[in-house]
Amino acid sequence: VVIMGSLDSDELNPGSAIAVNTIYVDGDVYLGSGSASLGYPGKLGNTYVNGDLNIPSGSYHNLYGNVSVAGNSDLGSAQVHGNLSVNGNVTMGWGTGLDANSWVYYTGNLSYPAWYDSANPAIISRCIHQDSVPGFIIPDIPIPSPKSAGWYATEGYVNTVPLVTDMKVYAGSGYTSTLSGTVSNVVVVAADGDIDLSGGGSSVSGILFAPKGKVTFNGDYFEGVVIARDGLYVTSGGTDITFKNMDEYISDSADYPF
Repeated sequence: VVIMGSLDSDELNPGSAIAVNTIYVDGDVYLGSGSASLGYPGKLGNTYVNGDLNIPSGSYHNLYGNVSVAGNSDLGSAQVHGNLSVNGNVTMGWGTGLDANSWVYYTGNLSYPAWYDSANPAIISRCIHQDSVPGFIIPDIPIPSPKSAGWYATEGYVNTVPLVTDMKVYAGSGYTSTLSGTVSNVVVVAADGDIDLSGGGSSVSGILFAPKGKVTFNGDYFEGVVIARDGLYVTSGGTDITFKNMDEYISDSADYPF
């Protein structure tokens, strides 16, 4: 997942989960409200924050996998389950927790409450000052352009509802469908608009491509690829999202919908 801007937990749908190996955020991350977490338990990967990571005291927020931060980190209520690399200052709070095998590496200053020396010495011993920490680069991934309307027609794309298994959809101005049950192996292209899929209890897998709009999903489960200039919006609580690669659905790149 590549987020071209900051990430605030107020913008996240409580109860939703995104299983993905690598997360890039080109800005600050603020986890304040609710119990939003980065990463996913059992699917350890890497999160890169090209700014500050702010998790002030309050509700607990989990950091799964390894996290690299280009700025400062406030870990007031962070539960660190991997390793944390900070190119700046680190602030601990009453709710900071580190797993037994987790470490924090930082280049700036370390701040923590005075009672840490007696109550949390193990945490302090696993915070290691470094002259430098490894850097990273946020991927510059452009949104691809759609093909011509004629190409989609030749390849068997239609513009009908409801969306059903193995359907390929091409819609110029946007596509909206109410779903029912399991809908698998679909390709939906909205060349100049949005994609909106909804339906309680529904499960969808495939490719959703909105190069000039957004994708909104209201269902139980989505697995596949989402490419959307204006982002993916998950509007129902408890939804699981699992991202896959294009070749899981289309083996020949000549058949990609862009």
